Amino acid sequence: MIRWASRLRQRLVPRSKRSGFTLIEILVSLIVASIVVSGLLYLVVELLQIDRRETVLDETQRDMRRAMDYVADDLREAIYVYADPAANIATPLDNAGYTLPGGGAIPVLAFWKPQPLDDDFSELPDCSTAANEDTCNALKLRQAYYQLVIYFLKPNTAADAGQWDGKSRIIRYTVSEYTKASLSTAAQTSPFLSNSPAAQDFSSWSPNSAGSLPGTDSKVLVDYVADLDATNGAPTCDTGYTASGISDSFSACILLPETGRNQDVVVFLKGDASGFNDRRLVNSFSEASSLPTLKTQVLVRGVIGKEPD
Repeated sequence: MIRWASRLRQRLVPRSKRSGFTLIEILVSLIVASIVVSGLLYLVVELLQIDRRETVLDETQRDMRRAMDYVADDLREAIYVYADPAANIATPLDNAGYTLPGGGAIPVLAFWKPQPLDDDFSELPDCSTAANEDTCNALKLRQAYYQLVIYFLKPNTAADAGQWDGKSRIIRYTVSEYTKASLSTAAQTSPFLSNSPAAQDFSSWSPNSAGSLPGTDSKVLVDYVADLDATNGAPTCDTGYTASGISDSFSACILLPETGRNQDVVVFLKGDASGFNDRRLVNSFSEASSLPTLKTQVLVRGVIGKEPD
């Protein structure tokens, strides 16, 4: 009777309730689950890196746009733009003893612009006792002085790591006609120019090499500019324009002033996010780190040195 009842219970209890997983089945299940979870984690990590990479590229491109806007606004105030900044400006300044950005920096833009007098120039000397009375009076009348602006493209090196990590950077270098110190005494109100812009002779200007140098300033405008590589060369300019720069990362096409026509400047700028915190962020899926080339065109409205038709 007892044996018969035991057999009856075995028949009534489902087989699934009486059997379990074997050790091999458990191991296989763990392996499959590990593969699935690993794949999901890999996708999550890749998606996060793609998002970070796109953020870096977008941030770099925004920096390039801001830099391009700054250069364009600077050019709109220009009076005269040189077609060959290296030969016309950088070399004469270097020969005269000016400390220019070294390390293979290439001058791309050089131009004169008026700089309004700030609070440092609130007390001007008595022009009647100045060595150059006409220049002193002109300074008071204009309430501005001339400033030479030069934009350099400089490659970044290992020595710049930690401060400048991109391929190259743009440096804005300025030479002011006057400084506060040069106006402290009436005898020093004469400009530093050997061919003064006051004489409307920008094209043949050369710096004074007498050893008394005016105020200079050098600041980085933007980092993460594309590599200073002459392989691609500067963009091809239209007829009548002169190409400035040796690389397509930062270059310009400059129209020389002609009778009755304003100068025209076309500027090109390309960023490269390589080196931004982690190079791997911009190399995922073998995508290029260089960004599209930005282009802007500025009509220079300066009238000094031009004559009407």
